Formats: sequence, structure tokens, C-alpha cells
Amino acid sequence: MKKVFKFYLMLFLSITGTVFTTNAETKKILVVGNSFSFDAALQELLPIVQAAGDDIVLGFPYKGGTTLELHTNYITGNQQIYNYYKIKDGKMTSTGGNSRKFDANIITDEDWDIVIIQTDHNYSGAYSHYFPYLDNLITYLKTYLTNKNAKFYLYMTWAYQNGSAKLEELINKGLYTGQMDQYTKIIDCASRAAVQSGIGEENIIPGGTAVQNGRTSYIGDDYNRDGYHMNLSHGRYTVALTWYEKIFGKSVIGLSYHPASVSDFCAEMCQHAAHEAIINPQSISSLVDTYGVNPNTKFKVIDRSLMINFGIGLGSSAVSQYSWNSLTSALTGANTGSLYNSKGYGTDVKASIEKPFDGISSIGTISSATTLDMPSNVSKSTFYGTTESSVIISGLYPGQAYDMSVFASVMNASANAETAYSFKGENDGSASLNPTDNTANIATVQGIIADDKGRICLTVKAGTNNNEEKKTYYLGALMITPHLEIPGKIPVHINFTTSEKATQENLWNNVTSHLAGTKIENLTDSEENTSGISLNITKSFAGITENGASETNTLLNMPANVSSTGYWVNGVEKDGILADNAEIVFSGLNPEKSYDFYMFGSYMNTTEVHEAEYSTFGTVENYIGLNGNNNDQSVAELTSIYPDADGHIRFTVTPGATSADIYKIGYINAMAIMIPGIVKVIPFEPVAEGPWDGISMIEPARDVSGNCVIYTGAELAWVANQVNQGHAITGIKIAKDIDLGNQPWTPIGYGTYFTGKIDGQGYHIYNMYINKSDLTEKSNFAGFIGGTNSESCDIININLSGKIDIPASVAQKTQVGSFVGKANALGNMINCHSDVEINIMGAPAYVGGVLAFMKNANIKNCSYSGNITIATSGKVTNGIGGILGCTNSSTTGIEAVINGCYFDGSIKNNGSGIPKYVAGINSYSNLSKAAETITNNYVIGTIDCTATDQGTVYGKTNTTNFDCENNYYYADYTLTGKGGIPMKIEEFHSGEVAYLLNGDQMEFLFGQELDSDDNMPVVYRGSNRVYKTIFMYNNNEYAVLYNNTEMKFPKNPVPDDSPTFEGWYDEKGNRYDGNSTTQTDLTLYAKIVATGTDNLKTKDKISINNNKIDINSESEIGDITIWNIHGTKVINKTIRETTTELDINSLQNGIYLFKSKKDCIKFTKK
Repeated sequence: MKKVFKFYLMLFLSITGTVFTTNAETKKILVVGNSFSFDAALQELLPIVQAAGDDIVLGFPYKGGTTLELHTNYITGNQQIYNYYKIKDGKMTSTGGNSRKFDANIITDEDWDIVIIQTDHNYSGAYSHYFPYLDNLITYLKTYLTNKNAKFYLYMTWAYQNGSAKLEELINKGLYTGQMDQYTKIIDCASRAAVQSGIGEENIIPGGTAVQNGRTSYIGDDYNRDGYHMNLSHGRYTVALTWYEKIFGKSVIGLSYHPASVSDFCAEMCQHAAHEAIINPQSISSLVDTYGVNPNTKFKVIDRSLMINFGIGLGSSAVSQYSWNSLTSALTGANTGSLYNSKGYGTDVKASIEKPFDGISSIGTISSATTLDMPSNVSKSTFYGTTESSVIISGLYPGQAYDMSVFASVMNASANAETAYSFKGENDGSASLNPTDNTANIATVQGIIADDKGRICLTVKAGTNNNEEKKTYYLGALMITPHLEIPGKIPVHINFTTSEKATQENLWNNVTSHLAGTKIENLTDSEENTSGISLNITKSFAGITENGASETNTLLNMPANVSSTGYWVNGVEKDGILADNAEIVFSGLNPEKSYDFYMFGSYMNTTEVHEAEYSTFGTVENYIGLNGNNNDQSVAELTSIYPDADGHIRFTVTPGATSADIYKIGYINAMAIMIPGIVKVIPFEPVAEGPWDGISMIEPARDVSGNCVIYTGAELAWVANQVNQGHAITGIKIAKDIDLGNQPWTPIGYGTYFTGKIDGQGYHIYNMYINKSDLTEKSNFAGFIGGTNSESCDIININLSGKIDIPASVAQKTQVGSFVGKANALGNMINCHSDVEINIMGAPAYVGGVLAFMKNANIKNCSYSGNITIATSGKVTNGIGGILGCTNSSTTGIEAVINGCYFDGSIKNNGSGIPKYVAGINSYSNLSKAAETITNNYVIGTIDCTATDQGTVYGKTNTTNFDCENNYYYADYTLTGKGGIPMKIEEFHSGEVAYLLNGDQMEFLFGQELDSDDNMPVVYRGSNRVYKTIFMYNNNEYAVLYNNTEMKFPKNPVPDDSPTFEGWYDEKGNRYDGNSTTQTDLTLYAKIVATGTDNLKTKDKISINNNKIDINSESEIGDITIWNIHGTKVINKTIRETTTELDINSLQNGIYLFKSKKDCIKFTKK
């Protein structure tokens, strides 16, 4: 979709001399990279190029996670491991995963003008990872390039999101200290590599600098979708803009195109971020002055408490009356995302680490007694630090006050760990708490007011009474309780009427004469309080009308006797009357406050234009027109009006410039003035509670982006009805769990296609019921959504329960899936989970636990846990899949992706017919001219159903380029073979399979709560990340365990003879025990020490110096061993002589343990 910026922007660009060049060019570009190049090249680059009037031919042999070294290895090994993406003639095609080699066929596929080679991703700031691989790639490419003058570019990638798991992992490896350190090292390495390789510094595409520029704007660190890949909207747009401007040499400022999900203001920012990066590629250009505040921000009042857990995840058995949010990383930039309030409704509030803590402790109380009602994992875990740490709470309502209650606990400690908590918003306050052995105390600071940007900062440091050795302080949990009276604006309603027609509703102030001299002192506001504001008509209106609309739909919410009466002015004399400038003076206003004016005018059953012009005169003049002709819904608005120094605003009504009736008449029937005041907040509850009745339809409210916000089944039914009648509904957001009451549900997109976006925001839709015979319109597909037909259609973050019955009358060609019946075209289905029961009595074509029929789409992190039961007699269903019924298309170059999904339900055949295809993921793949990728999925569901073609992961494939890898299944539960690796049930429960499903740990698809022995892998959500710990003993792998943040340990090893096991240590010498936590994979070493004191008198004569050990014994010396402090044997020999000289010159400096059959000595090698 294309959007054109407002006229004033283009005018500004013409004035400032930023002119977009018009000489059209076509560039042929070969890309060598990984998913970071995918982010730049394959979504936004083509529409950007086309909007600029240019064109590209682009080839991209793609393999995710590929580094410069891996590219070299894959080429050398002649490995068929790439998916070849091609953009030509405005279309993108794909050959599918593992379908192509990066060989001469690709290099000679076009006469490439440009070759772009991407730096590494994780190691883009580590110079040792550039060479010799970059040189080797350039040499290889030049060997086959048909255009010997092709220009090479080096694509410089970006630093990762602060607080992300990926950056944390790289910090723990010692590569970087934070985002800025990573960015600085990327700049340095890319510059040096460009020079050394001959590409040249001038040919660097500075994507990393463009991103860092963007981070100085209001977007902040929200540039990544998972901590390291680009955000799908402004992130990809920014790096694609950078590619375009560098490759084509044309400024992107003022480019007409931007994605539909990006606002005009955000697009401007992205364009400037990219443009400044081209100008200054090795330094950050701050955009804070122009783009530091988002003008589109709409703050929302907080009406319920917010609960934040700082520490380990809640666990699988957390119990509390509140909905808790967890922040499980203590690093700078780590954040919660949008918080749920205590009742589980979503908010825009976010908690982010500004100054980092040192780590996470889990030695607090597991049983607390406070008003916070904490689950045990909340009360026992805390962040801790030793300098000063801070947390920013953003997305609060400016001017609203909040009470801040803090808890922390550290048990079985002797020192006073008093911690000071200081809060600063528009005001500030502080309190202290001693966490030592704390089970019931909280620190509370009342009445902290959010600043004008909706923020409160919490600073945590040691209190004055803290006597802990390192001055360690703690933060465990925070409860934010909003005050429900906030500064705002309250309406004063004014009705222009007669004494006979005056309304009796108290919130309306009746003006009953249109003549000058009419006054009302101390108007009443909508809270029925006196406002202190007076009204005085100083210039008369011409007369009275009673011909206004009696039924209206406006913000003023007028009763009929308000909207139907009013006053009028005229520009041409009528019946001897001419009043072309009526005037009202409002007094008693506060000159330092602003006021908003809303006017309604109406005259019904007329064809002429009756425009009135409304003007205000305070510190400045403002005016607006309104046509009252047959008006029943329009209101004129004049906002942010400041009174003059005397507290007066003059308000006039005059005939409008476009009035077309003979007397130039304009009307005013009613108005409201929004005045500063204290607004009482009523905690939100949906309009209707309880199950849907199967009949009611209620039009939902819309958010600032135009999305329908759904709280009830009646609102969801209204949306379905609108879509099915052919009305465009572009966006739907589920905002509460919804009970559809087991009433017959007509799918969204039934008889027509749904083409919008729906975001369930993690909520659950219960008791959906579909019976194919209950549906009255003609359609051959059914599900929560019947059919989709747009690649911009996304379905995300929904949980779904209920039942679908497919009656005996249903024959072939019907597609039934719990979420979608037929995806004729679909963009993404992500994080959607169903346990809908599907009963097949007829013979539909395809049935899928999630989706029945699909051409091309990205299905990611979805699952089906329900039961599909076949009860047909002699009838045959084509295919049944735990996730997908089938993928089917003859379109060239498209791609279907099923990634990170799982099936743990059942498929059972109780009938006599035998389906053609059955499988746990996709029963039939039939993309005859395209590609399909099925990766990183697992199957543990039962399949008690034979078929002509059947398998664990897929049943049958006719797809040209079919890639199926890194899928797992539990063989005892289901079919064997076809695309999966069998695993034991213990390997699923232990966390091993979850870890394996994440592949190279570049993308976290799966997580698992490992606090229970029977939990299974589920969608990754940060706090359930699975880490791998390898335990080494005696230079051998002793055990491998998988854990969350809280660590697990094997039984202690038992050394031979006198040495004893002291504990587990990492390679840096840090000790780990049962109270330790981790946020990275670890390798730990057993430390073995002597049982006695150092160098007691030995039984043999032993002399140790820095280079050798001399041993004299009365008998054969026998076995001798030298251990390092990690418990690793560094020397192990059997000596048959009685005298020997043992060379230890090869040992590194450090502490060692010498052991023979008679002696055990600890010594230091210097």
C-alpha cells in the first residue's frame, strides 16, 4: 500500500531544496547475507524503489544464520542448502529451503551490476570473523561474475536491543559490554574490513548507523522484533531506505511510499535516520529535537493496579488474585512490553531497565503475607545490585497520581540489606525497606504524579542502614496503584432553546432567550458542580428554530429537545431582521488553562447549505464552519483555546462563506465547553458480561488506529456480520477473554473473504460452536474465520476453544479448520493456539487443527491440542493434519512456511472410510511450482488413523522445493517417520527438545517452564527460556541439564581417594550452587581440592619447583595425577620407577593439586 504525505510536507521539501531525482534506473543486485539482509531486501526495498521511479532485479541465495565463514564452507562443500529468492519484473519468487547451491548458476543468473556482502550478525564487531572469509567470497564471486565491473558493497548491520537475550548472551561471552559498545565495534570492524578487502569505506551500506539514528527518536530501542532482527514495520523500512539511498545515490527524504503500519510522522523519521546515516555513516546523528516526541501519542488513563515481578518467571503453578507481569532480565534496555493490569486487561504501560542491576537472586521467602498477593516465584526472586540501578515506567497518564508499593526478600541472611526506593515523575518521593528475612513488609510511596511524557523513574540503591559488605540492594516486586481522580476536562453543556422547550436534564444549561442581555451566572458542569464560568449574550441572534434533528449521533449525546431547537443568524435581512454577528462572552475562565469548544447546528428537511461560522477570541482568534443542512452527526471543534488576560473568551456565530440559501442563515443548537477540572475515573468493564446470546450485535469502539476493539461476543458478532456483508474491517483487536456461549457462530469471512488483521493480544475466545448445516450462506470453508484472501492479512495471538461439527450432508471441497477454513491468501498466522473439538460426520476435502487449506503464508508458533474425530461411514476425507490440512497451489515462486508449531491433540478414525493423507503437521504438500518449509516443529499427539499416505510431520508431498528439518516427535504416541526425529518423553520434559527446537539459538521459538517434571515445550515468552548447562568432571562430560533462570545441578561427583569435590565453577572462576541463577548457556567444571593442609610432610620425598617435580620413593611410584582448580586432569601418568623427574613446564600459571598413591599436595605454578 502506498501513502502520500500531506501537502505541507511536500511544500516544505520544495522550500528547503530537497528534490527527489527523477532519472529512472534499473539496478541488478546480488545479495550475500542472512536474515539481516532479508530484513532489508525482501519486504520494503522493492516498493521503495518503485515509488522512486526506479527498478531492481535482485538475487538472494538465502540461508538463515549464515556467517561469512559458513558461506565459504557451504560453497566449498558444494552444499545444497540455500533458498534462492529472486525479484524481477516487480515480483518475488522463491525456490524453497535447501533447494539450491551457491554456485556459478546463481552468480551467472543475471549480469549483476552490484554485489552486496553482509557483515556477520553476532560477530560483526569481532574482526577475527571477517578474514580470510570475506576475501575468499570476493574472489569466488569475481571468478564467475559476467559483469567484470560489478560494484561491491559491504552491508554493515546493527547493534542489538539493550536487555535482549541475544545481546545478553554476547555480553556473557565477553564480546561486548552493551549496545553502544557493540555499535562502536561494528563501525570499527566494518570500516577496517572494507579497506582490507578492497571494497572501500565509501561503499559501506550503514544500516547499523541508520538504526542507531532512529533509536534517538521517540521510537527509542523499539527497533527489533525479537531483540536482534528488525521490527517488521519501521525497522525494515529504515534499513531498506538506507540500501536505496546508498545504491541509487538518491535522497529518500520525501519519498511517497511507506508501509501502511507506519505513520506519516514515523516515515519521516525513518527517512531522516537513513539519510543522515549516508551522510555520516560512522557516527550517530541525533533526531531527538525533531522526532523525540510522537505527536500521534494518545495517553490512556490507568484505572486498575499494575503488578510487576522483577526476577525469575512466575512458573507454571502461580496463584494470585492479580495478573502479574514479569521482567526477567536485569540488563539495560530489558523491558516488559505492554503490561496487563491487575484484572488482565491490556495497557500501554511498559517497565524498562535504565541503569542495570548486577543480577537475579532467588533466595527470598516462598510464603509472603502482603497486599500484593504474590505467587512464590515473585516473592522469592529479586534483582540485586551494588551501585545504583533504575527502572523507567512509561505509558502512564500524564498528571495522574500513583501509589508505589515495593517488596523484596532475602532469607537466611545476617546483614541489614536496607534498600532505598526513590520515585520521580512530576514530583518525587522515597521509602526504604530491609529485605533481610522479610515476609510481610512493603515500602510505599504515595501520590507520585507521572510527568508530561507519562513516565515515572524508580531509582534503587543501598539505604543508609545497609551494612552488607558490598552494599547490596534488592528489588523484587512493584505494585502501581492509580488514583482515580485525575486532572482533565469536564464538559459544560449549553442548550440554545426557549423556556417552553428547555430540557429538564440537570447537566444541560438552558439559554432560553436569543436576545442580547441574556445571562447565566455560574454554569453547571456535567458533574453537577458549579463551574465559576458565566455566559452573557452581548449581541443578539436573529431568531429561534425548532427544526433541528430530533435524533443525533454525536459526542454531545443530546436529547431530542436539545438538538431540535436552536438559534440562527443571517447575512441577508429576513422579515425585517438582520443579525449577522451574534456574540456570547464567557467570563470567569483561567487565563493559564486551555478550553475546548464543540458546536452543533442543525436544520432538517432542506436542500440548501446553511453554514455557520463559529469563532473564538481569547489570546488569538480561531474559527471553523459547520453546515447545518440535515445535520444529525457532525460537530465543529475548536480546541486548546486560551482566554485573554481577564479570563474572557468572546464567541461569535456568523453566516458561513458557503451558505447558499437566500438569507445566508447559519445555526447553533447546542454546544459544550470542556473546562479544566478533576475527572473521576470509573474502572473499565465491558458493556456486556457473560456468554454471548447468539443474537446480539453491538458496534465496538475503535482505537486511534481505527481497529475495532472487542470486549464481548456481541461486538465480535457485529464485526463478523460487517465483513460478511462486504464492508471493509481492516483491523480487529481482542481486548478481553470472550465467551461465545456455544451459540451457532457464523465465521468472519463467510461467503466473502476477510482481508484485514486480527490481534487477539493473548486473550482467549471460548465456546465457539460451528455446525456446517447451521450456516445459511453458500461457502465451502468454515472456521472462526471462514476464508482469507490477502497477503496483508495477519492473524496473531489468539487462543481458541469450542467445537465444530461437520454433518453427514457435507461433501467434498469443504475446508474446515478451527482458525481458518481456506487461506486463499494470507500473510502471517502467529502465536495462535486451539483446542477446538472437530467432529467429522461428512466428507470434507481437508481438515486442519489450525488451518485447513493454504497457498502461501507464514505459520509460526501455532498449536493444536484438541481432538479431531472421524465418524463417517464409507465416505472419504482427503486429508487431515494436526496443524494444516494441506498446502495447495500451482502458482510459481510462492512459499509456505510452517515454523515453530506443535501438535499435541489427537486424530482418531471411528468410521469406515480411510483418508488419503494424515499427518501431525501438514497432511498434504502440493505446491507444484513453489516451495514449502517445515522446520522446528514437534508432534506428541496421538494419531489413531491410517491413511493412504501418512507420517509424523507430513503425509505426502508433491512440492517442487520441499524442506523439512529439525522436527521432533514422540514415537510411542504417534506414527513414525516422514520428517521427524524420534525422542523419548523424558527428553521432552527435561527441556532438551525445547532447546533443540531453537536450532542454533539465533531465534527463540520455544520455551518451557522447567519447575515441573511433566511440562512440555510451549511458545517462547522470555521468562521460560531454556538454557543448557554442561557439567565437566575429569575432562569429561559428566552431565547435561536444561534449566530456566533458576539452575539445576546433578549429583556431586565422588573423586577417588582423598581429594574432595568443592563445587561447580565456570571458566572465569565463578562458583555456582543451588541458589544461583543464569541467563546464558554455561559450561561448569568440578573443582577438586585436597582434604589436608598444604604441603604436610610427605611419605615420599617430593620436591616441587616452578618447572618440575622430583619424586623419590622406596617403592614403585605408581599412578600420579595433577588436577587444575576446575577439576580437570592436566597430567595423568603411571610411573614404574622409584625415582622420576616430572616436567610441569607446560602448565599455565595457577593452583594445582598433585596426587600420588601416598601423597596429596596443593601447589602453585608461577
